[in-house]
Amino acid sequence: MSVTFQVVGTISPAKPFIDTTDLTLTIDKTVSPEHKVRLLQSLSVLELSLVIAMKHGMEIFDGQPMNFEMVLHRYTKFANTNSSTQSVPRPVILKAFEHLQALEIIMPVRGSDSVHHDTTASRVQKEYQLFTLTAAAELAEAVKGYRALPTEINHWFGSLDV
Repeated sequence: MSVTFQVVGTISPAKPFIDTTDLTLTIDKTVSPEHKVRLLQSLSVLELSLVIAMKHGMEIFDGQPMNFEMVLHRYTKFANTNSSTQSVPRPVILKAFEHLQALEIIMPVRGSDSVHHDTTASRVQKEYQLFTLTAAAELAEAVKGYRALPTEINHWFGSLDV
């Protein structure tokens, strides 16, 4: 259910207007950590693997944002060392990465000058645009409760310093 629909549902004859408290409480309930955990658990194995690859990379590079090429490199390195991991074509991996962006699990890094940044970002190929992981804190719980997660991916995640 959308946040807007939930907020509008609070309107009654006794309370005919929406205030900021209603909006804030609804957003907090909707975008809670449990919601992010469920969202992560709804991802495909490939998408979750890309999130894990990004988490690995961000740990290696002290929390620095990553682009698609960097995440792809970490994922490919993992996939090549695990013979049971299926080879996935690059366009499919890029589409999965874009889906993570659409779900706001990863978010583009914004510069301090958003007007200038947006014009320069439009000139940067999408594979090189920097992203940060928004669901890093919920990842451990999501992996723990992910149904039918391949063992090698679980071990790969377990090798993180969480």
